[in-house]
Amino acid sequence: MAIKYLPWNKAEEPTTEYISSELSKEYLGKSAFPWPRQHYHGPAKTNHQECFWLVRGEITFQSGDTKIEMKAGDRVFCEKGLSYAIRVNSPAGCFLLVGKR
Repeated sequence: MAIKYLPWNKAEEPTTEYISSELSKEYLGKSAFPWPRQHYHGPAKTNHQECFWLVRGEITFQSGDTKIEMKAGDRVFCEKGLSYAIRVNSPAGCFLLVGKR
């Protein structure tokens, strides 16, 4: 598993508190990224197993030929050493939480 994508499947909107709590159950550390519209992050490489969980906004997560269009609540799991890039697509920017282990 280099990348595993899980779309949000709940009726209610995701909240920062819910996602933060869920990440804390399985990941030792987490970081928050409030990025403005049209922000581009990358190329970068994961230093740990990481979970990128989008709280608000829309982004494109790309690794090699794999492109994933993510919306609020969606998450991507990545193995250590994965090269990736993220582009913010939503006009209001995005808020992303990243768990690491």
